[in-house]
Amino acid sequence: MRVHMAAPKIILVIALAILLPSMASAAAPNWASRALAMEKAQDWQGLLDYSFQETEARPGNSLGWYFLGVAYENLGRFQEAVDVYLESVRLWPENEYAWYNLGTTYNRMGQYREAADAMGEAVRLKKAKKAKGR
Repeated sequence: MRVHMAAPKIILVIALAILLPSMASAAAPNWASRALAMEKAQDWQGLLDYSFQETEARPGNSLGWYFLGVAYENLGRFQEAVDVYLESVRLWPENEYAWYNLGTTYNRMGQYREAADAMGEAVRLKKAKKAKGR
């Protein structure tokens, strides 16, 4: 089962430049573009390896952790996906996509209370962004 990533490519690239100052180098958009290409191609092992290298090199890059979670979840490694999604939202609490994927992973594990909490946070963040016109 493929996890849907609702964020358009441009939003992720802009987020890198604005919200992740440590990643605001010229290489950041290239890293995100390659990760998105792997996600689109459903190259889960490639995305896992690529994102793991990114989190090792730049542990403060929440998108590295996010994409690592996407890979783990799609490989059926749910506990590992939860662990890295939690790191992603710790680093970037406003990332509703990470909260959403955290919720879907909890749901797949049968942890429904945790799933509802994470999904609730994703909805709250989405509504707040919509109210601000983003």
